[in-house]
Amino acid sequence: MFKIVFIDHAKKSPLGSFGVDDRFQYMAIADNRQRLMPLPDDRLPGRCQALAYPEAVILVNPKLPELAGEVL
Repeated sequence: MFKIVFIDHAKKSPLGSFGVDDRFQYMAIADNRQRLMPLPDDRLPGRCQALAYPEAVILVNPKLPELAGEVL
């Protein structure tokens, strides 16, 4: 997954945090394609299982059951 963010802000204003939150439930890939996105809580113990790399997990008990089995 790639994330690209372009931010335009005044030089005197601080750059805020751009973490993932619960406001975004899907990602628009194109005008005719949308995808449900896992929630930040899905990375908590009991909802995912660690894989070979620390940043990679498989969803075993996500908040959205249709995402079970997906690798993040």
